[in-house]
Amino acid sequence: MDVCGVLADALPVLLQLYWILCTGGEAAVILSACRGKLVDMKPPKAFGPLSDWTVPQKWFAHFYAIGALCTLAIFGAELHLPSPTPATKLSLLALAAFEIHLVRRYLETTVLMRYPPTARMHGIAYVYGLRQGGGLFELVSCPHYFAEIVIYGGLALLVVNLILAAGMTQRWYRRQFKSYPPRRKALVPWVY
Repeated sequence: MDVCGVLADALPVLLQLYWILCTGGEAAVILSACRGKLVDMKPPKAFGPLSDWTVPQKWFAHFYAIGALCTLAIFGAELHLPSPTPATKLSLLALAAFEIHLVRRYLETTVLMRYPPTARMHGIAYVYGLRQGGGLFELVSCPHYFAEIVIYGGLALLVVNLILAAGMTQRWYRRQFKSYPPRRKALVPWVY
């Protein structure tokens, strides 16, 4: 293996080690959130000589571009499977939806967003976001997709819960208040 390959493989581990040594954990989490208007709230000297290393926040577009390319590659590989199963078809649908999301976010970041020159994020958080390893990356190729699915799944459960609660609340109002308007819907005007 060439030296560049060894360094590329070691980079995530080195960044994690540097992150842990310099911050003790909590400051790293705070620092990773310090972007845009929050960049000046970073912990003082949390990363030693690299504490003040920032990159333009518009570089967020790189995350979406790389994600879209990876998703497209996985999508293409699954399209060429010899006999697609229902699970494969569902996977293709999920990948297509995620690809649309990534491309949309890329376009928002590059076309719609107008980052001022002062919009910055910490350089280590940027590099760390591009090169991930360890943790769930040891179990699945795309743990960030998994995390996003868990978030959206949680939101879906929240929506279902709110819909059910709105129906129950409306039934309670009707029992409690005899003059409650019969045409009033529980949550969505004219629908539900």
